[in-house]
Amino acid sequence: MDINFCTECSKPLTYKSIGDEGEQKYCECYNKFYFDTPASCVLVAIINENNQVLLLKQNYISAKNYTLCSGYLKKGDTLEETVAR
Repeated sequence: MDINFCTECSKPLTYKSIGDEGEQKYCECYNKFYFDTPASCVLVAIINENNQVLLLKQNYISAKNYTLCSGYLKKGDTLEETVAR
C-alpha cells in the first residue's frame, strides 16, 4: 500500500533524505517519516575472520548507540541489494 498523506494531519507527504535510506516520504508538520507498507526490513550481522562483529553508529538515529547493519527494503529491491545499500 502506498502512503501519500500524513495519518496525523492529512496533508500530502513530501520527500526528505534520511541517512542511507535516501529520499523517503515525510510529513513536515509532524517531523515524521513514512515508509510504504508493509515495511519489510533486513538485519545483518557481519562477522570477520577474527569473530568481530561490525557495528554502525548512525548519528541520524542516535548519537551514542551502535547497531547491527539494517535497512528497509525498497520496492523492487532484493535482500542482497538492501544489504549492499
